[in-house]
Amino acid sequence: MNIERGSLIPKFVRVAAAGLGLAVAIAGCSGPGGLLGGDSTAAGLSPVDSFFATQGGSEAALAGWQTAVQESVAVCMRSQGFTYEPAAPPVSESEANKASMSVREWTEQFGYGLANRHLNQIKTLATSTNQQVVGALPADQQNLYIAALTGPAVAAGQADINSLPLNEQGCSGQGVLDNGGESVAAGLAAFNQALADGQNQVNANPVVTQANAEWSRCMADKGYDFANRIDARTNIDQRLRTITEPLNLVLGTVSPDHLDDVISGDAAGFDGVANFTATDLHAIQEEEKAVANADLECYEQHLAAVVEPVRNEMETALIEEFRPQLEAVVGLSG
Repeated sequence: MNIERGSLIPKFVRVAAAGLGLAVAIAGCSGPGGLLGGDSTAAGLSPVDSFFATQGGSEAALAGWQTAVQESVAVCMRSQGFTYEPAAPPVSESEANKASMSVREWTEQFGYGLANRHLNQIKTLATSTNQQVVGALPADQQNLYIAALTGPAVAAGQADINSLPLNEQGCSGQGVLDNGGESVAAGLAAFNQALADGQNQVNANPVVTQANAEWSRCMADKGYDFANRIDARTNIDQRLRTITEPLNLVLGTVSPDHLDDVISGDAAGFDGVANFTATDLHAIQEEEKAVANADLECYEQHLAAVVEPVRNEMETALIEEFRPQLEAVVGLSG
């Protein structure tokens, strides 16, 4: 495959949990490309990304609605006797700057935007009042809190929150239901499937397949062995998750200031976090930028002229087909 779009639905449904400040909700929260990411960050804004550009990107477009969801989650949690403060929806620096920077500038600063997104999520959780509340509870009370917030199956580790119907996602799901999210979520699920099918058709085009082979050879000349662009992004993303996972595990026990020290590698006099090395994080941040910039150069040389017209035609048609659902996302943001 040569192009990849992030899925709308995972973060849309999960957002009530993703913004609450709980380590349980961050695992797997954002795959390569994020909510509406994908190749657009390395090839200019695609039609789908452009649809949300006036709202400052897809994350910003949903921020107002996310705030309303969080208010509903708080009411639900408090009705069950738990302390819960509505969490401000996190918008990463990379996402916020996607539409205002040139492709080259953005890639040089953020690479694929993956490390920036990972660390933004972790820091958001670390500064969350709710994370601190949960961290101070005894283990049995923590389980009850998380069960109320995300549903018993998620709390027991039996299901990912995004695999469950909203009415089984605890107060997180109830917050979405209270704010008109169910019908929009269903519409976006259909859009995601149609978009994935369209991507597969684009990638199966023999001309695109040949151009991708040229991209791969170009990357090999630069010292990188990737079959396609998705492989390059996924490789970085998976390694970032492994490196940053120890940070997720200590949220609620390490203060935000100390977490910044650990991440920066300037944790003088501080024990740090087990199994985490700041130099590993910094190394992969630099590698992400290097790979992304090489990817961009090879994309512009071998793929852009072939892929973009076909992709843009496909996405433009889907926007028209699913315009009510996409406009509903913007409408929910208030």
